[in-house]
Amino acid sequence: MFFEEKCLALPTNLMEKPFGLMLEALDDLKPHEIYLKHGFIARNALWGELMSIRARKLGSGGAVLNGYVRDTKAILALGFPAFSWGSYGQDSAPRYKVVDYRVPVRLAACAFGRETFVRGH
Repeated sequence: MFFEEKCLALPTNLMEKPFGLMLEALDDLKPHEIYLKHGFIARNALWGELMSIRARKLGSGGAVLNGYVRDTKAILALGFPAFSWGSYGQDSAPRYKVVDYRVPVRLAACAFGRETFVRGH
C-alpha cells in the first residue's frame, strides 16, 4: 500500500523515464560515496558495467545492492567494488524505476540519513 501511494504521488514525467531517477542518483555520487540500493526486484539486475564506469569516473567507493548485478566479468575487470546477491543477465528497464535518492535508510537497528553518508579515505 505504501508503495502504491508513493507512486501515485510521483510526477507523470517520472513514469515516462525508462529508469526513473536512476541516472540522476548515479550522477549525484560524490567522491568516496557508496551507491546503496536497498530495494529488491528478483526479475532483473540493479547494477551493471556502464553504471560502474560512471560511478568510478565520479570517484565512488563502490556499490552495495540488495539484488543482482549484470556484466559481472566487465565489472571485475574494472576493479570496481560491487557487492550483490550474484549475477543475473536481465537489465532494469522497464522492470523497476528509482523513485527517490539521498533518503534515510534503516539497516537492522541503525538508521542512516542525509547527514550520515559514510566516506572512505
